[in-house]
Amino acid sequence: MKKNTEQNERAIDRLKAFAHYARYELKIVKGYSSFEVYCNIGNGYISNSDKSGKGRGTIGSDIISRISEAFPMLNVKWLCSGKGNMIDDTWKYEEQISKIKKILL
Repeated sequence: MKKNTEQNERAIDRLKAFAHYARYELKIVKGYSSFEVYCNIGNGYISNSDKSGKGRGTIGSDIISRISEAFPMLNVKWLCSGKGNMIDDTWKYEEQISKIKKILL
């Protein structure tokens, strides 16, 4: 029986994919460290998640809350379950991205 890719991928893997998107597509952050600072999560949270093995790739609700506050375009359902699109379909890209970039500059 072939397992569904969504079930094999961990939340931390999806978070890494979104951090990559925030860096290369949105051009908001410069890497994992910059992403962590912007989201107000611990330095090394993303890169250390695989090393410590503590959460087996899970992300706590407090971390999800901080990330979704920093990046309102992120589809939290996708982050948690892998279902749906990474970016919330209702998010207005041009309008919202300019607001985020104004905050950063």
